[in-house]
Amino acid sequence: MKHLQRHYAGSHHEYLFVDTFAEISEQMVGTNKIQDAVDHVMQKLTTLEQQAVPSVAHMLSLYMDMFIPLILYMETSGTETSDEALCTDNGDGAPIETYMPNKCFHSGLLPNHVSKLMMCSFWSDEGKQEPIVHLLSKSTPQRCQIRSLSHIVYNYSRLHDEVFHFLVNCLKCSLMGVYRGVARPDFATRKRLHTVFDHMDKHTFLLWMKEGHQQLLFFIMKEYLVFAAQCLPSLRTELMDRYNWSQFETTVTDAMNKVRTTTTDMQFAGIENLLLSVNKSQTNLYRPIKHPFVYFVLQEFEREDDINCVMDTNIDHTHIRLVYDMLQRVPRGPLPFEWLEYFGTPQAVWEQAQRVQAQMEDDGIKLPLRTFITSLTPTTKSALRCIAIAYEMHNNIRMFTLPVHTTVEQVRALRQLHNVPDGDEAPDMGRGLVCIQCKKFKGFVAHMKAGKAVNLFAYGHSKVLIDYATGGMHCGRKCDKVDKKREINAEFEPQSVTTAREVKRIAKEYRKDVRNKLCASTELMQVPLLGNILQFYGNIFTVCPQCGSFMKYDPKQMYNGMYCGCCIKDGKRIGEIQCTRCGDRQHLGDPIMVTSGESIYLCKQHYKPWIREATAVLDKATILRGLEEKWKRLQSI
Repeated sequence: MKHLQRHYAGSHHEYLFVDTFAEISEQMVGTNKIQDAVDHVMQKLTTLEQQAVPSVAHMLSLYMDMFIPLILYMETSGTETSDEALCTDNGDGAPIETYMPNKCFHSGLLPNHVSKLMMCSFWSDEGKQEPIVHLLSKSTPQRCQIRSLSHIVYNYSRLHDEVFHFLVNCLKCSLMGVYRGVARPDFATRKRLHTVFDHMDKHTFLLWMKEGHQQLLFFIMKEYLVFAAQCLPSLRTELMDRYNWSQFETTVTDAMNKVRTTTTDMQFAGIENLLLSVNKSQTNLYRPIKHPFVYFVLQEFEREDDINCVMDTNIDHTHIRLVYDMLQRVPRGPLPFEWLEYFGTPQAVWEQAQRVQAQMEDDGIKLPLRTFITSLTPTTKSALRCIAIAYEMHNNIRMFTLPVHTTVEQVRALRQLHNVPDGDEAPDMGRGLVCIQCKKFKGFVAHMKAGKAVNLFAYGHSKVLIDYATGGMHCGRKCDKVDKKREINAEFEPQSVTTAREVKRIAKEYRKDVRNKLCASTELMQVPLLGNILQFYGNIFTVCPQCGSFMKYDPKQMYNGMYCGCCIKDGKRIGEIQCTRCGDRQHLGDPIMVTSGESIYLCKQHYKPWIREATAVLDKATILRGLEEKWKRLQSI
């Protein structure tokens, strides 16, 4: 209404948006002022809507919807439309009070689930999701999203009232066209829809769903997804880059505009086939590329090695290190195919590689990349492989500086862990090791497993070989054997197939053995984690500010800042929890609540039966006195 007041300010139509309906009614001449006021306002709004720009016309049509309940009441009540009948209270309130045109249904009245878009699986499949997040995830323009959708929606609506209210309101929003920028049905259709939704309960909605409206429900959720994404500009910007999101928005809006302008009832004859044809035409709108382009380049090289049974890849690791050093000195960008020119590759070849990358990022098809790699000379293949390996390392190994207050907490935790008093010179603490060959962090990372703390008190690094002659440290990890997990009945296979499989297996085993030796011969990289946080191949590592152990960052594990997830118990550090009686840190029982509100711990030796079986909360002094005097049972004081 404020938008319309500003737009028509100073015009001779301003009173329609400034005066209340009661004030407009008082200006009418005749006995049925309310009826005359409704007719007058609706006539004026209809004229203005035909002359206004689309955004203002949309607001005017919403203003007209405010009068629908009153108009429906007057149409169904027959002759009882006089001012006296509308203003008479028969015990349930006067009808004009109930149907006073002061509100209408709009998109702002939808259940607020916009924030749940951040939990949707736009780019990769997630595990178990809550119902509304699951439905919104299925609305994204990915392939095979509509399988068994009607069954899923029906069960969610039947079991969860929240889902039922969400879907009914989305259905109402879409059919009545209350989203901005969409075509609205005519006023007569909106009146019929208002009556339908005014009497729609869960049972009616579930029966309507069973009549087969899967495609319509699918597009209704898509239209809500478009609306919700517009409420999150940063997410929508990312979607514009990753998806053909603008095309998705246009397609969904156009399809639902056809539904709104061609349907006048809730039967939707022919709508399923219409929406099905639209859905089939958009199968390639988005193909999820879950990995960067360099991943597929390296994957194609591995595939080619398997097909050709290559035993020695002939990768020059000095070239990898050289390219890696070069990448550290230039701004981050796409895969630098132009550097192939330094290895004697013609310009036309690396320009073709850039075109292949652009095409794959657009349509997600890997065939042009496979064809391109197959056509390269051995020298160019080796150079491209070195550049790709170095580029992947550069993208997956990053270091970020932590805030000062977090660094101070890490210093305190490491001093306590290494038993170094404040003021004394501390050794070189908080350094981790990583293997850039097998892409493993070698430190013992504290974490929870089956409810128990793992590696919380562990020191050193796992699977590390020490060269006592030089003092260097190397990776000691070994790859698993290439054995099929399923049995292959070779008795009925030709000898050539069996031989080819065995040759491929031997070649793969040999390449794995080469990687093992490469791990053992390459010195581990030292990483200073004190005051820093390391991004390393999909994980983030640092020193726990609470206990000093190596930790993997998880946003769910927060306690006055981040922590490893297993060094805090009942608001106390594990290292500070001890028996209140003897100070023992081992074999502690469950926490005991005392009258002061704090929790204390006792070891098994001092956790006496009279303490465990107490029916009331005991005082800490009473417990300590009983243990001192060696009570056999709880005594009154």
